Amino acid sequence: MNLSLLTPEYVVLGTAVVLLFLAFLTPRRAVIFNTFTVLGVILAMFLEMVSLGNTGSLGMLQVTPLARIFDLMFMAATLLVVLMAMDYFEAREVGGEFYFFLLMALLAMMVLAKSVHLVVAFLALELLSFSLFVLVALLQEENAVRAALKFFFVGAYSSSFFLMGMALLLISSGSLYLNQFLFGHHLALTVVGIALLLVGFGFKLVYVPFHLWTPDVFRGAPTPVVAFIATAPKAAGFALLLQVLARALVPYAAQWMPIVVWLAGLTMLAGNLAALRETNVKRILAFSTIAHAGYLLLAFGVNTTGAYQALTLYLLAYIFMTVGAFAGLAYLGERTRLDNLRGLARRDPWLALFLSLFFVALAGIPPTAGFAAKFYLFAEVIRAGHPALALYAFLNGVVSAYYYLRVPATLYMYEASEETVVPVSGRRYSLLGTVMWIAVVLVFYLGIYPTTFLEVVRQVF
Repeated sequence: MNLSLLTPEYVVLGTAVVLLFLAFLTPRRAVIFNTFTVLGVILAMFLEMVSLGNTGSLGMLQVTPLARIFDLMFMAATLLVVLMAMDYFEAREVGGEFYFFLLMALLAMMVLAKSVHLVVAFLALELLSFSLFVLVALLQEENAVRAALKFFFVGAYSSSFFLMGMALLLISSGSLYLNQFLFGHHLALTVVGIALLLVGFGFKLVYVPFHLWTPDVFRGAPTPVVAFIATAPKAAGFALLLQVLARALVPYAAQWMPIVVWLAGLTMLAGNLAALRETNVKRILAFSTIAHAGYLLLAFGVNTTGAYQALTLYLLAYIFMTVGAFAGLAYLGERTRLDNLRGLARRDPWLALFLSLFFVALAGIPPTAGFAAKFYLFAEVIRAGHPALALYAFLNGVVSAYYYLRVPATLYMYEASEETVVPVSGRRYSLLGTVMWIAVVLVFYLGIYPTTFLEVVRQVF
């Protein structure tokens, strides 16, 4: 086996180990941890791009160009979150443990994208889940600990369902390789096992009815951690779902496609309707991520190559839009109610402008990446012969525009009150501004030139 195919994983793991030793030597030197993490992730991204055409099988892992593209998404999200964390955690006495567990989560996602065996996929999911549990409770504040406990119990339940599905598939087929468990001798056990796997996926990907943990975790966890949870793990979950449904379960597509369509419809409707009554921006973004999970499931509901290409563009656009929005909220600390944003444009015009642009992009208004992603995805749904489904998704997008545009309206159309936050500005918060600049440039670049990325994805597919 050519183990050099996993060189980026070695770099991420090596960086995490170095950070672990540094944590004993300089436990509170955030600049050192941040610098090492940034350099390690950038080096891993460079090696991933250089190795984009190198493919091969490593037994339970299969390295493909598509897996490498997903790896680059995970690394981009991680890099932006690391830059956010430097400013956010500097005054909160958080040391190298944040960066260590962030890199372990990144490593788990990279393994997950290459898994072709359910045992490896399960171990990667568990490593990812436990890393996220620690990150949520990192500040040891009451809201963060409560959110971490809820996240932990939900993760335990989802792992139980996933394990039970694996057990039934093993009994049925004698193998847990994704390309072999379809040929089991007990069809009923195989079907039930697959259903339990989808339940396990439901908790990870927050589709209905396994989504109720999301708003409380988003509200209680530190803002950089929420930005990470909302983006990279979601992309990793869809990468694994792509392996399971679009590759391993293709012979049963006629059976699972209608189920996925119903899940997509219910998920986008539940997320959008619940967000309408929210007044906390972090909870709005929590229900937003549920609605976006519904849009992303549409690709599996139509099961075409073009839809999966549009899914990849959507995930990339969603990462930059969401991380940018949370970077703006990080300026406000944890006071993220709409009342705290009233008249903010008069106190910090640049922050108000950036926040408005990210929420406009999430609403899918041109010429942003949100519009391009939805346009290509809905176009593929229509091309696959489901115009009614595309119309339903479009109407849900119209509903979502109301709660997304409430944020710019609050920023610009109201007078400042006593509850309005005065953002902390100055040199110490320059990295948050850098994250927002990077995100806004990429959001508009993908919105104006989406075919640049799509051409790469088409060659990969």
